Amino acid sequence: MRMFTGIVEDVGTVASLLPLREGTSITVATTLPMDTIAEGDSVSVSGVCLTVT
Repeated sequence: MRMFTGIVEDVGTVASLLPLREGTSITVATTLPMDTIAEGDSVSVSGVCLTVT
């Protein structure tokens, strides 16, 4: 597991928002290879630390 350290590796764009019963699912488009992003990793979205699921 990697923890968000404040080092920006890429700037993505919101590809979709899906309202759920308990929150919202956000899909972010990125140029990073998907095999470098694992479930449980932390990412920053507008300065808020979120967990990849």
